[in-house]
Order: sequence, then C-alpha cells, then structure tokens
Amino acid sequence: MSIRKRILSDKFELPEDLNVSHFYSLDGIRAISVFIVLIGHANSEFKNSIITSTLAGGTLGVYIFFVISGFLITSLLIKEKLKTGTISIKDFYIRRALRILPVAYLYLLVLFFLHIFCGLQVSYLEYIGCAFFLVNLGYFHTGVYTGHYWSLSVEEQFYVVFPSILRRNYRLYINFLFVLLTLILISKAFDFRELGKLHPKYHLFSILNVMKEMVIHLDGIIVGSLLSICLFKGIFPLNWVVKNKILLHIILIPITIILFNNLLFHSVLNLTVSAILIAVLLASNLRNSTDAIFKVLNLKLLKRIGTLSYSTYIWQQLILFRYYNVFNDDKYAWWGLLVCLFFLSAIVYASYEFFEKRFLVLKKKFTKVSTA
Repeated sequence: MSIRKRILSDKFELPEDLNVSHFYSLDGIRAISVFIVLIGHANSEFKNSIITSTLAGGTLGVYIFFVISGFLITSLLIKEKLKTGTISIKDFYIRRALRILPVAYLYLLVLFFLHIFCGLQVSYLEYIGCAFFLVNLGYFHTGVYTGHYWSLSVEEQFYVVFPSILRRNYRLYINFLFVLLTLILISKAFDFRELGKLHPKYHLFSILNVMKEMVIHLDGIIVGSLLSICLFKGIFPLNWVVKNKILLHIILIPITIILFNNLLFHSVLNLTVSAILIAVLLASNLRNSTDAIFKVLNLKLLKRIGTLSYSTYIWQQLILFRYYNVFNDDKYAWWGLLVCLFFLSAIVYASYEFFEKRFLVLKKKFTKVSTA
C-alpha cells in the first residue's frame, strides 16, 4: 500500500513505542523548552545579540511546546479511539479545562489585584483577550504581562475544532490538516495589515489579517499531530531516526536555529520546516536508550522542571520578562536576575503543589488512556 493510501486510511495500529503510559524524555524536552523561553525573555533587558539571534525571544521554545502538544493530544485521542471505539469530546474538554484554566485564571486574578492595589498597568482589554484566549489576535495583544497568552490562545482555538473532526471522520481530519497547513504557508507570503493601510476601503484585507493571525502559528501543532499519525501508521522511519539519533541532533539543531531565526535567508517555509525538524528530534527521544542525550533528558531534576513547565511559563511573564519592575531600578544586574529566578521558582512550586496539582488529580478521573 502506498504512503498516500496508508495515511488516508482510517485504520490504526498501536505501535509498541506509543503503547506506554508516559513517554521517555518528554519532560526533559519540556524543561529545555521553558529554559529557552526564560532565557529569551530575560534577554529582552540584557539584549545579548547571540541569544537574540538564536532563541527568537523565546519563541523557539514555544514552537517546541506546540509540536509536543500536537503530538501528545493526537496520540491520546487515537489511543482512546482504539481502546474504546470512540473519542469522548466531553471528557477531552473537561481534561483540557482542568489542565489549562486553573493556573491561567489564577494568574489573571493575581494581575487584577496587582492592578487594583499596586498600580500594575494591565488594560481591561487584556483581561478579556486572556480570559477568552484571543491574545493571538493583534487587537488583544497589547500588554507586557499578558503577552505570553498568545500561545495558549493558538492552542485553545485549534483544540476547539480539531477533536470533533478527528472523532467524526479521520479522512476529513487529515485533509483538514493539509489544507490548513497550505493556507498557513500562503498567508505568510502576504502582509494583509499593510495592504489594508494601502486600501482602507477594502475591509477584506482586515478580515484576512484576522484569519492570518488565527492560523499563522498552527504549523507547529499540525506537524506534531502529523508525527503522531505517521507513527501510528508505521510511516515514520523511527528505527532509522533512533539509530542515527546523535548525528541527527548534531546536524538538525543548528539547522533548526538557522531556519527559525532566518539567519541565512527568509522563507515562508522556515518555521514549518523548523517544526518538522523539531518533530524528528522529538521522535528520536521516544525510545528508551543508554546514550548521553537520553540520560540528560531523563535526569530527575530536568524531569521535575518539565513537570513544572506550564506553571513556569504562566508566571515567568510577571517576574522575569520585565524584572526591573520588581526592583524599581532601570539598571540590571545579574544578581537581580538570580533573585527573580529564586522568586519565580518559589511561586511556581507553590502554584503547582498547592493549587494546580488538585486539578490534575481531578483530571485523571476523565482520562481513559494515559499519555504524558
């Protein structure tokens, strides 16, 4: 059977590498992703040119999260369908809400109190955009302390649609992914905002710009989802990738950095190809191994940081992105950054252990298969 027929077929088989309750190395990869975000955001004040030109202000870390998210959730839903014969949309949204909303809304509540009692500058438009996950739309992306909700908005908007399509008709879903990916690449070739300024009477450009803002960063999630599908279909050359794992890391990591940051050339394909390379590296670390990369990614400390990565991502914006607000001083010192990292660690630990964990325990009651 050709690759095209296999990928369009609605038949799935559960491969041994995906028939696990917890994927190896994934928490370690999450930890590295959140480190990239932290370094990128802290560097917004230090302005180190090397960091700026390699980490894209932390966005590279976010794209790694996107690929992980697309891979994990697709794997979870396909495994559920293989096990139970269907996908419970209700349970999916309950799980998603229990995972994302508690900490996201707690952060907004803290911002609101700081706004009321400490004069923190956060507009009501920002609260609305964050509460309804619309920050990826330029109209709502206006402030420093809520800017990181753009990535949450991208994910939640995608997951509003995708599970229902996958449940109803797999072939429709796979075609939906390829059509959406094509639209993303086309939209990157046009600056609809500038066209709207040149032709203010044509409101179509404004509409197209909003549509572009909604889909332009979905390629990472789509690539992650396609990775999962290809593994279930036996299309992805996992054995070869695992066998050449070290060499692939040596070659693909620099290429990913170069493409993602447009260091050699600019192309509408750069981010999408970067996401594909990230997916290959992710897949190479799914299997138990004795190599140095596996050992590092599965260190207890790194796995712990990966477990706390979502809380870290949420809270870092307040403490780290503009940490001079903590000290009310325009001169930045490394000791100041270290103090902020200490406060951030304490807040993240408390947020996870005393708040987030309670909802994660509840989330397990709606989980039919485990993939994390």
